[in-house]
Amino acid sequence: DKARQALAALQQTVKDLQTAQQDAAEKISKLQQQISAEQGNRKLLSEQVGALSARFDSFLGTNAQAPAASPQPAKKRGPQ
Repeated sequence: DKARQALAALQQTVKDLQTAQQDAAEKISKLQQQISAEQGNRKLLSEQVGALSARFDSFLGTNAQAPAASPQPAKKRGPQ
């Protein structure tokens, strides 16, 4: 009788361990999906920052090449 109880307890422990293992595997799978999604978002943000940086550099280069407009002195009119 004690052997049967011990066997039943052992079988329940094995079932509990299998359930815990399955739960852990599901959590790991969800975490991997979240990590993958975050990596995709990070890559997109990196590309956007790179494009913005290139536009900014281009803007700075365009402004550096443009000659600065100096104000022209007003022409004096002669007596009328």
